Amino acid sequence: MINPLNRTGHNIKKLRNSYGETQQELGDVIGVSASAIANYEKGTREVDLQKLQAIAAHYGCSVEKIVNNNIVFHNLQNITFGWHTVTDLIPIVFPIFCSEK
Repeated sequence: MINPLNRTGHNIKKLRNSYGETQQELGDVIGVSASAIANYEKGTREVDLQKLQAIAAHYGCSVEKIVNNNIVFHNLQNITFGWHTVTDLIPIVFPIFCSEK
């Protein structure tokens, strides 16, 4: 369960992880240290508006989404599936139906 007092930190961590970034990489983008990102995520340090705007711009979302929502998946909305993608996934999703036996 998310602590409502640290929803912003939780969402920053979710966004960062969904993009496979380290705290250092995000910190480099917005001009803070990795420990500052860690403190944002833990809720021991408040994110100022300028840094929050930079994080939102970096991840292509709004400040409101980071502050108010419970982010579970962010970058899945940009995935497009073509016919070849679907047919390539069938053996992975349904291995029993695709086996040689």
